[in-house]
Amino acid sequence: MIAILKTMLRNHGTSLVECLLLACVAMIALTGAKAIGSGAHRDSATNPGLYRPIYTYDIYRSAADSGQVAETDASGQGSQVYVDGGNGVFSGSVTAQAFVQGLRTRDGGDVAASVSLAPVATIEDSGTGRLESGKGIIRFDQAFAGTIDFRSGYQVFLSADGETRGLYVAAKYERGFVVRETEHGRSSIYFDYRILAHPMGTSDVRLPQLGASVTTNGL
Repeated sequence: MIAILKTMLRNHGTSLVECLLLACVAMIALTGAKAIGSGAHRDSATNPGLYRPIYTYDIYRSAADSGQVAETDASGQGSQVYVDGGNGVFSGSVTAQAFVQGLRTRDGGDVAASVSLAPVATIEDSGTGRLESGKGIIRFDQAFAGTIDFRSGYQVFLSADGETRGLYVAAKYERGFVVRETEHGRSSIYFDYRILAHPMGTSDVRLPQLGASVTTNGL
């Protein structure tokens, strides 16, 4: 591994910090790696379904790859990386063609769920409120409110859990919102709500070009 790091420093212009980072990633990849069982494995493009260890030569950086950390099989073709029981932490953004969330069902089965997509970054919350004599007040959770860019506003979607003349948002504040029944109704029922907002520190550019440099809003 030391020889590989020296080569990277000499031939590829890799910084010492980057080398140390890659060394850490490589050591994590080697921990518990084996042909069959738990740990970090590589699914070879030339041997579909066969799990093999991720070795240090699989993780590289060169001037041509713009600092990306890549993982390939011995032939240089791309492949998939599997980590059993580990966590991934990224300080930058993650770009992919699709994201799939694994879910465990009540009967112990495993299913794959797709994530929703939006033209811009969004954050949302939902819950149930109570209308008393035609009026209801929803107060935001303090932690949730701290993530909202109120300069972009937020949207509220309401669903009555009983018979009414209709519901509407009478007022919006940074701490919450007020719900009233239309036509001066005075019903006392529960209602469901969904809040959709723009998160702080994210770009407000709609559908930016993939790979384009986008300036964050407010930072």
